[in-house]
Amino acid sequence: MWNDKWTGKTIGAALDEAVERYGDKVATVFQNSEVTYNHLKQTADLVARGFLSLGIGKGDKVAIWMAGYAEWAYAYFALARIGAVMVPVNTRYRPEEVEYVLNKSKASILILKNEPNKDYLSLLKELVPGAGVADDAVSNGKLPHLRKIIVSSQESFRGCMAFDDLQRFGAEVSEATLQQAASRVTSEDVAVIQFTSGTTAMPKGAMLFHVAMLRGAHYGSQALKLTEADRFFSPQPFFHVGGSIKVMLAPIVSGCTMIVQPYFHAGEALELMERHRCNVLMGHQPHFIEYLNHPDLKTRKLVLEKGMIFASPEVNKRVYDEMSVRKLISPYGLTETHIGGTVCEMDDPLELRMTTVGRPMPGMENRHSPTQRR
Repeated sequence: MWNDKWTGKTIGAALDEAVERYGDKVATVFQNSEVTYNHLKQTADLVARGFLSLGIGKGDKVAIWMAGYAEWAYAYFALARIGAVMVPVNTRYRPEEVEYVLNKSKASILILKNEPNKDYLSLLKELVPGAGVADDAVSNGKLPHLRKIIVSSQESFRGCMAFDDLQRFGAEVSEATLQQAASRVTSEDVAVIQFTSGTTAMPKGAMLFHVAMLRGAHYGSQALKLTEADRFFSPQPFFHVGGSIKVMLAPIVSGCTMIVQPYFHAGEALELMERHRCNVLMGHQPHFIEYLNHPDLKTRKLVLEKGMIFASPEVNKRVYDEMSVRKLISPYGLTETHIGGTVCEMDDPLELRMTTVGRPMPGMENRHSPTQRR
């Protein structure tokens, strides 16, 4: 059995330790809120008690159809605390894809955010005609497992519960009840069902476990040598494993401050990096190509030092040269391995970092399977 500092740990326990260590330091900067470690725990625990008041507990599935806002973090750590299973839903999904994921996961609750540029509720009405307009909104045959819709919004919608009410209901549930629920959660429990991209078939739900998610975030953060002094920008969405593990948990395992963008926009991303003096960034090839091609790149006063990029050697070298990210590494990982995989060290030779994905991370074993010839 492999033992490390995360053996036996749950995400809830890791949050508690981070709060003790970092307190009122800002953990994550969202578009709608700067969230300190203390505030994250206090709000998430209140939301967790709210979920308990709804009868949600260990093993229950709760889907989250929302971009990267603070409510995502509160729900994430609340559900992890009580052992419920998060089901991130791709914000680009059409109704038939949402139907597939909700039914495949058997999610009993769907959380969404009502926002003017992305009307999730209108899309949901194609599956649940009464959503937002009828008291018995979820009584329909298309989503037989769904029993409640929770909406984060300044407006109220018939048949839907307001996200703010989770905290109000949570205040009526004792701390002792929450601690009892948390005590039943183990490090080997499933925390997330992460649906893969589904580029060649329908998406498949990968089961991700508390301790393995913490390890994935930790060893990836180790490769970047993250500390509490770092300010880390990433546009990776939470319906992607880079968001649900690395973005969510990097502050917890390293003390860094994470800067989040709900929907990727290259120009706005460059402004955020400048304003928050980000020295670390992460993203995929399309993100970096948009940075490199954006007219604002040359005018922004960026202080980037290190980063993770999932791209070709040619793009890697352009980012090194044109964005001056000198400590740049290009790792490899999978959803199923909790983003664990291979990575270079930041002090490896430049050619190695630009053209290879490095060596196996701690806890990973790689095996080469030679191609069979007919």
